[in-house]
Amino acid sequence: AACSGFVVGLITATRFIKGGGFQNVLVIGADGLSRYVDWTDRGTCILFGDAAGAVLVQACSGDEDGLLGFDLHSDGHGQKHLNAIAKDEETELISSNNGAPLFPPKRSSFSCIQMNGKEVFR
Repeated sequence: AACSGFVVGLITATRFIKGGGFQNVLVIGADGLSRYVDWTDRGTCILFGDAAGAVLVQACSGDEDGLLGFDLHSDGHGQKHLNAIAKDEETELISSNNGAPLFPPKRSSFSCIQMNGKEVFR
């Protein structure tokens, strides 16, 4: 969920508050993508890295603005243009364990990030 995970968390927090169930929601987001970056690929290595952040979302009075709204267009149709494929050896390891993944995995589960930048940023 890399980039979108924090945004979805923020939207979820505001929905919890607007629903009246919570007054305060702490949203924490962290991405560790550097382990999936091919450092020789300038098309991806300058875009993906490690980061973390947190925000406390609090209820506000009716006359304050708060989060005005959101419009999240997420359909997955372009997934072939930005991905990190599961490694073959990891797939074999899962198959040898009656289809259940081993946690924590002994090694990184995905290949390097692959991106068709012209399609992603179109």
